[in-house]
Amino acid sequence: MSAILHATLTTNLLDSMLVQNVTVTRF
Repeated sequence: MSAILHATLTTNLLDSMLVQNVTVTRF
């Protein structure tokens, strides 16, 4: 359970970073 939760949080964090990078690049 902890491993799955950790993986989910890590994925969400990476997705957020990617979204921020794309937003900064576009604007």
